Amino acid sequence: MIDEIFSCPIRKYNLNNDSITNCFTNIYDKEKFQQESPFTFRLTDVDSFTTQAYVDILEEFVKDLGLGDTHVGIISDVILCVLEKDEVLGNCNTLPSHYTATHYISGNDADVFYHPARSLLTLCTPGLDEWGSATSLYVNEGDVIVHPSYLEYNTPPVKKQRVAATLLISVQEKE
Repeated sequence: MIDEIFSCPIRKYNLNNDSITNCFTNIYDKEKFQQESPFTFRLTDVDSFTTQAYVDILEEFVKDLGLGDTHVGIISDVILCVLEKDEVLGNCNTLPSHYTATHYISGNDADVFYHPARSLLTLCTPGLDEWGSATSLYVNEGDVIVHPSYLEYNTPPVKKQRVAATLLISVQEKE
């Protein structure tokens, strides 16, 4: 299978910040008995100190794309996801945002990314191994992976609790 047809700019940054960890841990502790498992919670209010750390990464990311002089990255949504041992997160994408940042706050079980043409290409080769068109990255706690939102991804069973924040990002022209 040819899966190098479309290039996908995926970037990896690192953000170890106790205030972010505390912010998301407090939200989880407050909401964990109100949500079904696996825990996914859309945040409506994140303090500006916490988001500033992500803004710094977004500025670097937009520069990496070569758009630093003309565009900015804007966080439109933040979703907290906590998976307990052996839990999974099914296939998803985060369209219509442009990019998605996943911050691995604790735990280092990475997501698996699928090529955007996987569904079309598997029609032609129905016996294709499901993982043949997938790839994962090695991640550490604190890593932030930024990828195009059209990439499908899922999380295989985690080995221990994993706390991750997903940020939906739109790239807009500066005014």
